[in-house]
Amino acid sequence: HLFKAADASALEDLGNGVRLPQPMVRKLVQMRSLIQTQTSSDSTLFAAPACAAYFVLFDRKSAVYDTFPVYPSTSVGRSEMLAEFIAAAPQAVVLSNAQIDQRPDLKFSKNYAALTRYIEKNYEIAMETPAETLFLKTRVL
Repeated sequence: HLFKAADASALEDLGNGVRLPQPMVRKLVQMRSLIQTQTSSDSTLFAAPACAAYFVLFDRKSAVYDTFPVYPSTSVGRSEMLAEFIAAAPQAVVLSNAQIDQRPDLKFSKNYAALTRYIEKNYEIAMETPAETLFLKTRVL
């Protein structure tokens, strides 16, 4: 059980039968609302390292193929990820602050520093938590 330490009474339904701790549900509902109201319904989502559930919860397709880099990137890999990101032009980006396998070099912002800088320069922070940051582009009508 994912949340074995959580009291069942402290769990809340996300609206699709999934029960999670209340603070997590509030965060996800807020993120979903921002993404659904501030981006077009056919836009893609970039989430890295990805929580695959985000794509379902936010009703968006992934902007790139490799959303869970679990190894140090190469210069070719970094260039390809940046090019794929720019071509997909996602309107929403969720960047996790997590370190894969507790390795600082695998924190996305370090492993893909140029892409992180591109996002920070071209997107606005819509929501920030200790675990992740949601960036949005201006809505394209």
